[in-house]
Amino acid sequence: MEIPKVPGLPIIGHSIPFQRNALNFTAEKQKKYGDIFQMSLLNENFIVLLTPEITKEVFLDKDDNFSSKEGWAVILGPTFENGLMLRDFDDHKYHRTLLQDSFRHNAIHNYLSIIQPIIDTWVESIKTKTTFNLYESIKQLMFDISLSLFFLDVKNDESQKLNNLFMDSIASATSAVRWPLPFTQMKKGLKAREYLLDYFESKSQMIDEESKKTLFAELVNTNKGDAGLSNHEIAEHMIFLLLAAHDTTTITLTNSIYNLSKNPDFLNDLRQEASEVDPLDISSLKNGNFAESIFQEA
Repeated sequence: MEIPKVPGLPIIGHSIPFQRNALNFTAEKQKKYGDIFQMSLLNENFIVLLTPEITKEVFLDKDDNFSSKEGWAVILGPTFENGLMLRDFDDHKYHRTLLQDSFRHNAIHNYLSIIQPIIDTWVESIKTKTTFNLYESIKQLMFDISLSLFFLDVKNDESQKLNNLFMDSIASATSAVRWPLPFTQMKKGLKAREYLLDYFESKSQMIDEESKKTLFAELVNTNKGDAGLSNHEIAEHMIFLLLAAHDTTTITLTNSIYNLSKNPDFLNDLRQEASEVDPLDISSLKNGNFAESIFQEA
């Protein structure tokens, strides 16, 4: 079967309309070309696969036919190099296994005690507002949670600087210019990566009793020894974890809340389930099946 190719501009391809509204662009092309088609982004050709069956086949990848690293390196590679999603096969499994120890039961229990007070404060602040930008508010909330989860207390000026650097990193991923030329997003993103690597590596030398509840402390402490990760590797993973904790969770939560606002029956069911769940108890949180279903759907 020949895969239909969406015509586009030389070099730029479909980068501009895709960056403006990826969902609408993809939906329009799906109507015209079907569930499988080719498109061009950032001077690279991509095959879009939109059926549930082929999606399952690619993600399960029982025979290791598909490379996550090669797929994501085009966009995330320069700035988020060696993050977990940019590793393949045995190398990915090895690093994932080392990272998993930081997500064991008692570690997550400690994380909840850090996260919940921040959420409570955010909720109370929302109650005082007549209008607010949901996406931007959740984005800031996720960043505040991430920094606290990684390092506990971070000063406001330091937090703002890290936020700006991280936003430069994300912006470089979708920059149309893929070379680190002066004044480009790619140049700013790579410079931000250098700073963040140095920052995380220096923090790894400062783990004390007070910080042992944090995810960063867990990563450092559980990766000591010859079989563990180096401080530089931990720093690389931290940059990528910040992306996962900050950007993707923001998108999913915003989408969840938006759709809940349009479906009051679901919202009432969720409120009922939430009243029966203790947010500081992992075992209790596992009973939040309805909330998890909403999150997965979003």
